[in-house]
Amino acid sequence: MLDRNKRKMGIALLLFAAAAMLFRLAYATVSSSISIWLMVGAVLLLLASLTVFGLYFRE
Repeated sequence: MLDRNKRKMGIALLLFAAAAMLFRLAYATVSSSISIWLMVGAVLLLLASLTVFGLYFRE
């Protein structure tokens, strides 16, 4: 089993990876109106990953 810090780092990394994938998908469908919502979702996931990282790894 992973220790607490590695698990929390994994959560932050997964949120960041999901944000990156959503942004790439939004960039690929730039001609569609759904790309705006995908970019908003990507930004929200990026902010969530930074928040998780900041809360759990501040000194």
